[in-house]
Amino acid sequence: MCGLSGIISKQDGSVFGNKIEVMTNKLNHRGKDDSGYYKDDCIQLGFKRLSIIDLSQAGHQPMISTDGNYVIVFNGEIYNYIEIREQLCGLGHNFKTNSDTEVVLNAFLEYGPKSLSLFIGMWALAIYNKASRTVFLARDRYGIKPLYFYSDASMYCFASEIPPILDIIDKKPTPNDSCIYNFLSFNRSDYSESTFFREISSIPKGGAIEIDLREDRIKHTKWYDLKSEVENSSGFANSEEYYEALRLSNKLHLRSDTPVGVTFSGGLDSSSILSLALMEKSERIKTFSAVYGKGVWGDESEFIDLYEKQHITLNKVTPTSEDYFKDYEDLILTHAEPFASSSIYAQYKVMELASKQVKVVLDGQGADECLGGYEYFFAFYWKELFNKSKYSRLIDEIVKNVLFYHSLRNLKYLGPTFIGVEKLFNYSLRRSDYITSGFSQKNAESREVFQLFSGGTLQQSLINHVNYKLEHLLKWQDRNSMRFSVEARVPFLNYGLVERTLATTSDILMRNGRTKSMLSEAMSKIVPDKIRNRKLKIGFATPQALWIKEPKWAMQFRSIFDSKAFNERGIFEKDKVSKLLVDHLSGIRDNSKQLWKIYCLEMWYRKFID
Repeated sequence: MCGLSGIISKQDGSVFGNKIEVMTNKLNHRGKDDSGYYKDDCIQLGFKRLSIIDLSQAGHQPMISTDGNYVIVFNGEIYNYIEIREQLCGLGHNFKTNSDTEVVLNAFLEYGPKSLSLFIGMWALAIYNKASRTVFLARDRYGIKPLYFYSDASMYCFASEIPPILDIIDKKPTPNDSCIYNFLSFNRSDYSESTFFREISSIPKGGAIEIDLREDRIKHTKWYDLKSEVENSSGFANSEEYYEALRLSNKLHLRSDTPVGVTFSGGLDSSSILSLALMEKSERIKTFSAVYGKGVWGDESEFIDLYEKQHITLNKVTPTSEDYFKDYEDLILTHAEPFASSSIYAQYKVMELASKQVKVVLDGQGADECLGGYEYFFAFYWKELFNKSKYSRLIDEIVKNVLFYHSLRNLKYLGPTFIGVEKLFNYSLRRSDYITSGFSQKNAESREVFQLFSGGTLQQSLINHVNYKLEHLLKWQDRNSMRFSVEARVPFLNYGLVERTLATTSDILMRNGRTKSMLSEAMSKIVPDKIRNRKLKIGFATPQALWIKEPKWAMQFRSIFDSKAFNERGIFEKDKVSKLLVDHLSGIRDNSKQLWKIYCLEMWYRKFID
C-alpha cells in the first residue's frame, strides 16, 4: 500500500527538473517506510512505500524487471500473489523478492494486460516498457485504489492523489461545475471518471490506458465489466455457500507480514469481518471504533461492547465538534474534493486511532451495495415481485417488513422507484432550490448520476450501485486511511464473491422483510443476534446536527454564508441558504446534510480554487 506518481514527457524530459520529487513528496503520508525514483529521457516515476508484504528492502520501488526492460510502480495488494507466483515459477520465471509487486511485474511479462484478470486484490499501477516506449496504467475492478491523470501539450502525468498533480501543472485549476451540481443536488460524486477539477480525470475502475510515446497516442480499454461477469456467474444457492465464500475471502485478506486490525462500527458488516477474523487468528485482534456516549446519535457502544469478552482489544475514539473544528482544514486537504457528510470525519478519527497500533485494517465496505443493505432496496425488490406478478409474495414481504420495523417507513421508497428516472430527476431538482437557477440551468443536463435508480430488478439495482455509488465511499476510505499510513482492506469486494453475490436470486438476498438476509443468516452462529437483528443502520456516523448548533460552528457558518466570496460564486441563493441555517439552529428542521455540503464546498473553493 503506497503512493505513486509519474511524469511522461511529450518533448524533452529534462525540462521537468525535480518535479517528480515535488509530486512524490506530496504523498509522504501514504508510505513512510521507503521512497524511490526512476528517470530517463522521457519518463519519471516516483514512489512512497508502506511496507506490508516483504518488509525487506527487496520490495523497493520503482522495481525493474530481470531483463531490465520493464519498470513498475504499484499501489495496492494482490492477496493471491502466492498462488500466482507458484504458477509463474512453473512457467520458468525466477523471483528475487517475496513481494506481490514482483509477482505483478512477472505476470505482466507473461500475459500482458490479460494478467489483471488473475489478481484478487486492489491496485493502481503503471508499467513502463522501455523497448516499445509505452506506459500502461490500470486500476482494480471496483476502484478501491485511486489513480488520477492529467495531460497538456508538453506532458502526461498521473498520481495516487490529486494534489501532487496540482503542484506541478502550470495553470490554475478550474472547478468542474457539473460535478459540483450533482454533488449539491444528488449527493453523488465519482460516478464517472470526472473529478471536481476540470483538468484532472480518474482512470476508470476496471479500466486501463496505454500511452504510446512514439506516436503520442492514448488507447483506452475497459478490461473488466461487472454486468457481463455477473451474467456469466452462478449465484449462491443458500447462506451456507455464502458463508464459506466470505470466510475464504476474509482469510485471504488477512495475509500480511504486519499485524492486522479491524475497523468496527458494531453493525452487521464489520461484525461479520471481525467474527471471521477471530476464527483465523490466534493472537488478540485490535479493533477501532468511534463512540459518542449513550443516547447520542451515532453512538453504537452497546453493540460494540458485545465483543468485549472476545479475544480482542477494543480501541475507541470519541470525535467531538471541537476536534472537528480543529481538524477540518486538514480533512479538506486530505480529501482534495468536497465530501457530503461529517461521517467522513468519524472514519478519519478511527484511522488516526488505528495508525498508532497497526498498519493494516479490515473494513466492511461494499457489503451494502452487494447485499442490498440500504432500506430503499426493499422498493426495488418489491417492484421486481410486482413486475413478475408475484403478488402473494409481495404482500407477504411488505407485511413482514412492517412487522419487523414496527413502521411503514420503507413504503415511502416505492414512489421514487416506480416514477422513473426522468420524474425522479425533476423531483430532486425541486428539493435543491437553494442553488441559483442560472447554475442549475447550466449544469442540470446529465442523467448519468441517476443510473442508480434505473434498474427494474433488485439485481440490476445492485449492479448499478456497485458501478455508480460504491466508488466515492472507497475514495473517502482510501484518503482517510492513507492520511495516517494505514492500509484498509475490503473482504466483501473479492471479485469472485461480488459476482456470485450479485448473481444470487433476489429471494435469497432479501427475505422476511429484511435487508441483507443472506449475510444475516450466514452469520447466525458467530455474530450476536442483537447485531444481526438491528433495525437501525448507522455506520461511522457523527452527531452532525448537534455540532452545527454549537456556538463556534454556528458562528463559522454565519461568517461563511455572509462572506463576499461565497455570495459571488453564483452557485447559491443567499436568502435560502441563510434560511436553511436559521431553521436548523432554531430547531424547526434538521438541515444539517445540506449545510455541511454547502460549507464543505466553500472551504474546498478557498483551499484549491481561490
